[in-house]
Amino acid sequence: MTRGRPPQKGLDEAIPVAKLRGSILHFKQVEECAADFEILSADRIIIVRVKRTRRLHCSIPEIEKQFSEPILRLRSLPASAFLYRELWVWSQYATWRFFRLLDAGIVEIDCYGGLRVHPVTELVVTAKPIPRKNVG
Repeated sequence: MTRGRPPQKGLDEAIPVAKLRGSILHFKQVEECAADFEILSADRIIIVRVKRTRRLHCSIPEIEKQFSEPILRLRSLPASAFLYRELWVWSQYATWRFFRLLDAGIVEIDCYGGLRVHPVTELVVTAKPIPRKNVG
């Protein structure tokens, strides 16, 4: 269950970032809605959920645990080569992190939707592999 009011301040700050990527279509803020808005660009549709956190600088597994409910709701929407699901997380200090949800995990992206390269390792963060089941 989602607690509290919709993150209006976060939504207000997210819209200029979203407009860099395309046209915006706002969703009505109701409890059943999995996303806050969608971005329509020439080659894709991006469904976005904005969430606020006090603990922004943590690992991807911690983000997955902290935002398990909105992630599950976004994953309930079908993904395709043209439809992306993203979680945008912001802190009270107007700092943002952006994540693309895959069926097998999440990857961190930059504000333009490109994969984020971490400066410490200079490696691209990738999704967790899907474990194989033994058939036999």
